Amino acid sequence: MRALTLPIAAAIAAVVASAAAARADGLVELAAGGAIPLAEDDYTDAVDNSVKFALHAASVGERGVGVDLGLDVTPVSLETSQFFGLEASAWRFRGLVGARGQWPLGAQAVGFVRGGAGVDVARYAVSGSLLGQSVDNSETDVGLALEVGGGVGVRLGGVLLSAQLALPIALHFDDDDPNDPEDFDLEYTGVDLDFLFAVGTTM
Repeated sequence: MRALTLPIAAAIAAVVASAAAARADGLVELAAGGAIPLAEDDYTDAVDNSVKFALHAASVGERGVGVDLGLDVTPVSLETSQFFGLEASAWRFRGLVGARGQWPLGAQAVGFVRGGAGVDVARYAVSGSLLGQSVDNSETDVGLALEVGGGVGVRLGGVLLSAQLALPIALHFDDDDPNDPEDFDLEYTGVDLDFLFAVGTTM
């Protein structure tokens, strides 16, 4: 009897999982917009308004709650990108895992909120010529990423068009090493306000 019970239980579990998956509302979207630095002073003094690109994927169950995944990249606009014949550049890459809540707003519209945590990868590079010497230095630091956001969207068939606001936070702890002339000070807390427009496909 026990040998027969195990296959039956496995079959029931498979059916339940399949039904839950069928009820899930899947979404994959591409977003683009702008990031406005808000805090802290060291961050806002160094960073200007920047363009941002993001990829989100979510799966929301029948109760309106589910998993949200995010990847984004920001070619950071610096307040000072050229100095003494040198050119500086910065990039920011983020990966987030979190939760998403979604609810209907009429027949075709939806509202949603999301939050997550993950990694924030900051890359800073300086290149050029200084006093006749070639300079080509860069540093990459991995910090902690936190984010909350939300928005509203309109369904057009299988397409979801949405406008979103988000508050991404980056925590980095790599202080400058005074004994290493090629080491950059990447110890900072950065807070931005993101304005994003997204096009997604629902599944």
